[in-house]
Amino acid sequence: IPPDTTVVPAGAPQPGVEVHLLDAERRPTAAGNAGEIYIGGPYLSHGYLGDARMTEQRFLPSPTGAGRIYRTGDLGRWLRDPLGRIVLQVEGRVDRQLNLRGVRVAPEEVEA
Repeated sequence: IPPDTTVVPAGAPQPGVEVHLLDAERRPTAAGNAGEIYIGGPYLSHGYLGDARMTEQRFLPSPTGAGRIYRTGDLGRWLRDPLGRIVLQVEGRVDRQLNLRGVRVAPEEVEA
């Protein structure tokens, strides 16, 4: 992405969906700071089918104490858009994974 490109925010969560930006210790980030995106709410999956290890790693207790949240692996921050709304801007990944046509690719595997 060229440096002069404007980043388009992902928007605001839908009603009933909770979005948390948490630091490496899973504490909420300060306003305006980037953090890992965690998503929760009544529509959250029960986990990965047939993969208890991944379910345990990615589906965690909510910091609010209500239900669970999903660790997306994406980084983001809350920003105010030109209309004054608070929106989520996705800024990249915690790891180096890429998503190409719906398939996750780890560049280090391609480099090897």
